Amino acid sequence: MKNKIIFVVLTIVLLIAFFLMTFFIVNNFLKIKKCSNEFIAQHDTLKISGDIKHCDEPNFTKSGYELFSAYVGCTLPNGKELTPETCIIDVAEATQNISVCNGLEINNSKFLPFQYVKYSCFDKIKDLTSNPQKCYQSTEFKDSCLGYVAGQNNDFKLCETITNQQANFNNCITPIAIKSNDINICTFFEKLGNTPSDKKNGVTFCFLDYAKKYGNNIAVCDKILSNSAKEKCLKEITPLKKDKDLCGKILKKCEDIKICEVEATGGFVGTEDEEKIKKECNK
Repeated sequence: MKNKIIFVVLTIVLLIAFFLMTFFIVNNFLKIKKCSNEFIAQHDTLKISGDIKHCDEPNFTKSGYELFSAYVGCTLPNGKELTPETCIIDVAEATQNISVCNGLEINNSKFLPFQYVKYSCFDKIKDLTSNPQKCYQSTEFKDSCLGYVAGQNNDFKLCETITNQQANFNNCITPIAIKSNDINICTFFEKLGNTPSDKKNGVTFCFLDYAKKYGNNIAVCDKILSNSAKEKCLKEITPLKKDKDLCGKILKKCEDIKICEVEATGGFVGTEDEEKIKKECNK
């Protein structure tokens, strides 16, 4: 009996020791490294001078700077983690120089979605929303900056000033259209005419993203003027609806039959259904 008691006590002691050791190890591994006072002082000095070199080095000492790893970072007294991205954003805020945000291109954010990181940098530039001309100081992110200002002001016409880059143009007009619940914003840009091909693709994605946002709304595709863009929209939205009869419902002209091909709809419309639609179309 005595041996059993000793065994139980030893087991409990060992378990407690195991849990304490595990907690100690995990706590040390997960513990976020705090920025040293020396680093904070250096960072405060360097950010005012517009220096972002100390934001990007993975070493701890170089050229007189105390530097931090792009993968580890450190935490400031206010609890904010100082990563290469937040370091550059701090410099942009201190100098009010939007061109500092260009430095984010080097890092291409290991921690956050890049669009979010860029917009976080633009957030720190005072009076940017009332003075979009400041965007032209940013050689790398001019279009992204204009898209940011357009979104903040809900001014879709500012998107016209974006150069012909599909992603930047789409990122400008689409959020405003969705936020305003107004498909006519996509239509406005389609009607402009003489639009570069990259911008035309951006307009197509405006319709597509809008349709997907509002329940894969197939009616959005009908508002597209360009036949090729309309076909692209129908091909993408139709299979998302998973409705076998949908192709028959949306056919407007006989030549639209190719929209209902099995390949285009992921197999939701079978050969037999296709034949029925063709017969209806040929009546």
